[in-house]
Amino acid sequence: MDENFKWIVLTIISVVAAVFSILTYKRNRRLENENHLYRIKMDSYAKVLGEITTFLNRLQDYVKQFKEYGSTPLESTSRDDEINRLAKNVDDLVFAFDESVTKNSLVISQDVLSKLNSFSLKLFGTEIPEARQSKQKQIVEELDNYVAEIIIDANDINELMRRDLNIDELNLSLYRRIKTK
Repeated sequence: MDENFKWIVLTIISVVAAVFSILTYKRNRRLENENHLYRIKMDSYAKVLGEITTFLNRLQDYVKQFKEYGSTPLESTSRDDEINRLAKNVDDLVFAFDESVTKNSLVISQDVLSKLNSFSLKLFGTEIPEARQSKQKQIVEELDNYVAEIIIDANDINELMRRDLNIDELNLSLYRRIKTK
């Protein structure tokens, strides 16, 4: 009986060790997958925010040139071409932004995605005027308001992304970890 008892105890210990090994493997694998998805999501958000930033920079360049164009008494074909080139560039960036959202939509959370889609529709719904427009002052005022709205919307999107990634909690956790060392 003593010999059988040894085998039973060894078998039980082996089974318990195997169960713990399997559970540890599954837990580590799940954490690894979550970390990988988090990195992908963070990269996707960074790409989308980069597209928004590029769009805003080009839009502000365009508005600045459009204002200068309106205050210049002489009209020139090269100046018209520059304004029209900038307007086309801004329009192209709207399409690039929408494409970026579509490419990254698989990992973007639903609330952020719906905000990005409404933002994209807003960008598509606004016409960027070309050179030689009548009512220059009114157009400049509308463009200034448009830029202000876009900046507010971009900040809202950024905040949603930060909340989705729990950036503030992670920063606090990192700060505590570093502080204790």
